[in-house]
Amino acid sequence: MSKNKSNSHFRGLHIRSGKSRAESRMRFKSENFSLGGYSVGVEEFKEPTPVKDTRLKIVPSNLYFSDKLKLMQYYIYDKESLERLRRHVSRVLRGSFVDYKSPFVFLINKVIGTSDELMNDREPIKDYLRDLVHSNPTIVKSQALLERELKEIDKIGTTSISLPWNYVTDDGRGKRVNAIQYYSFKNTSIDFNSLDIAVGRVKDLISGDSYLRRLPLVEALRRSEKTTNWGLPFWLRGNELLNGKRVADYHYDIASLLESKKLPFFKCLTVLVERVQPNGTDEPKQRAAMAFPHYITLIESTFQVPLLNHLRKFEGFEEYVEEMKQTKK
Repeated sequence: MSKNKSNSHFRGLHIRSGKSRAESRMRFKSENFSLGGYSVGVEEFKEPTPVKDTRLKIVPSNLYFSDKLKLMQYYIYDKESLERLRRHVSRVLRGSFVDYKSPFVFLINKVIGTSDELMNDREPIKDYLRDLVHSNPTIVKSQALLERELKEIDKIGTTSISLPWNYVTDDGRGKRVNAIQYYSFKNTSIDFNSLDIAVGRVKDLISGDSYLRRLPLVEALRRSEKTTNWGLPFWLRGNELLNGKRVADYHYDIASLLESKKLPFFKCLTVLVERVQPNGTDEPKQRAAMAFPHYITLIESTFQVPLLNHLRKFEGFEEYVEEMKQTKK
C-alpha cells in the first residue's frame, strides 16, 4: 500500500497473486477509483469489464452467482460496492478526529485504556451504568437509546480517532511509513527456526490416536460475528441484505465454491484498514492491518476453532490462562 500524499486516495490494493506488486496494483486517484479508466459512481456497467493491468473483471450485480461460474474466477464488483470502498479508503487517508465515546464514560473517574489490567475490565463500567440509569430514570428516557448504550459499552474507547496516514509514524517523530514496503517480503524478517520449533510443539500436542475434526463450514457461518464489515467484494456488514439475501450467505456461497474446488484459481484481495488501540491518551496507538474477505476467514475457522479448543487445554498456550479463569467462575 502507498500513502505518499495526504490529499490523495488510497494508491493501491495489493492482490495476492503470482504477479509483481506493480502489475497487481490498482490505483485510486483524486475522487476516482480508476479501473480500466472508469470513474466510480458515473458509468453503469452492463457487461463484465476488464480491470486495466490486472486479470480482474468488474461484473454487474445481476450476474452474481449466475450459471456463468467461469466469471467467479474474477473478483466481482458492482458500482455500489466500488463506491463504498472508495469512501472507506478516503476516510482512512484523511483520518478521523471525532470521538464517538459514550457520554457515560465521562461519569467514571478512571476508564479503560491503561496498561493496568483492572482498568481494562469493562464489567465495572457496565454495572456502574446500569445502576446509574436505574436509580435515575430521567437520564435516559428512551429505552432504545439505553439498549444501544448497553450494547455499545463494550466498545468504549478512543478507537474512533485515527490519524491521517501521512501522520502515521514508525518512530513517533514524523517519519512516514510506506505500507507497501512495510508488508514487503523483502523487508520482513522471519525467524524460521523458532517457527519450526513452535509448529513442532503444536504437532506434538495434537498427535494421538484420534485426529481433530474440521468444523463444518455451515457451523463456521453460524458462529461468525455478522455485525462487522465482511470485506470484499461487497464491503458490507455480514447481516446486511443485498438483493434480499444476507451478505454473510453470499460469502458462504463463495467459500463453498472454494472448498469444492469449483474455483481452481481465485485471487484474494485485501484492503488496508487501521486498527486503533486505546492507551489512556487522546493519541491512541495506531497500526495498519490487512482486511481479508470473510469467506477466507470462514474457511480458516473450520480449522482454527477445533485446533484452539484442543490447544487451550495445555498449560503454556496463551489461551490456557483465560480458559482457567472461565473454569473457576
